[in-house]
Amino acid sequence: MKEIRLVLLTLLWTTLACTAGVASRSILTPEATQLEVTASETASAVDGTPSVFTVIPSSPTVTLPTPTRKSDNELKGAILYHSGEVGEEDIYILSFQEMDPVNLTNSPGSDVSPSWSPASNKIVFVSVRDGDAEIFIMDVDGMNSKNLTNNRFADDAPSWSPDGQFILFSSDRDGNRELYQMRPDGSGVQRLTSDPAVDLYPQYSPDGQRIAFTSDRLGGYQIFVMDVQGKTTYAVTETTGQARYPAWSADGESIVYACDETGDYELYQIDLKSAEVAQMTFNPGLDASPSVSPDGEYVVFDTNRDGNYELYVIQLETLALTRLTNNQTFDGDPFWLSNLP
Repeated sequence: MKEIRLVLLTLLWTTLACTAGVASRSILTPEATQLEVTASETASAVDGTPSVFTVIPSSPTVTLPTPTRKSDNELKGAILYHSGEVGEEDIYILSFQEMDPVNLTNSPGSDVSPSWSPASNKIVFVSVRDGDAEIFIMDVDGMNSKNLTNNRFADDAPSWSPDGQFILFSSDRDGNRELYQMRPDGSGVQRLTSDPAVDLYPQYSPDGQRIAFTSDRLGGYQIFVMDVQGKTTYAVTETTGQARYPAWSADGESIVYACDETGDYELYQIDLKSAEVAQMTFNPGLDASPSVSPDGEYVVFDTNRDGNYELYVIQLETLALTRLTNNQTFDGDPFWLSNLP
């Protein structure tokens, strides 16, 4: 979980949770290796294409081939993520067209939690290359990186506003974990929350009018939504477990998140109007860090269901799973972008 990884990276990060990545790259192919679907899932495959499966708790373990090119599946765009041994992660990008990961950073220390700009010309990410957790920005080819925060406090979990004018992030610079925003050049830093609780993982809604985030202001971690000025805030979830990592649906009508109310972290989706909650994954592993596809049909996430963290894609309507990576260590914090420049 990020919480464990970030504590290992900087002793300042005591409230975060889920993952890391990998140095040795290996993508599954239908010809070479098939992914293993858990006993709680069942599927069939025709001509190497994953088929729809339904959740059947007593069903046997089966295999599902992982496509290697866009022509083999309906996945579009690319996935930005970090990969590598804990403390040595770098930023990678994986296009569904080629299914060949491209390494964008190679700095000492960790580069994690990447986010793609709406204009498709910049990437913000967290790096400890200067000694502590800071927010950096770079070109999409990995060049011209710049430290935007540059202080002795922990700044992390960056994400873009839909218009690309602001970067949201979490920081303990004022003594407590709060939410902030700044301009892409690091100027105009504005504090958005002021609460004795811990506020984490902020994400703008698609229309830019709301911000979803994680907070323990009700005791345990829950998902909250507030207006962009931070004046009106309400709890979206009130689970018996810890709810983290909010990700807006493409239409802004629901939020996907991870929660451990069943004993391990699974993915859920909550409708913001009806408050109806649907469980998406059913596995004894830890499923976290969801990112919804631009077309709203899929969610990419990281999971340790195979013994170490890998990236998976789940189709929202059918819950069909596709495994994207297969490595000796971890891949994590995926961000789904619509296209490459």
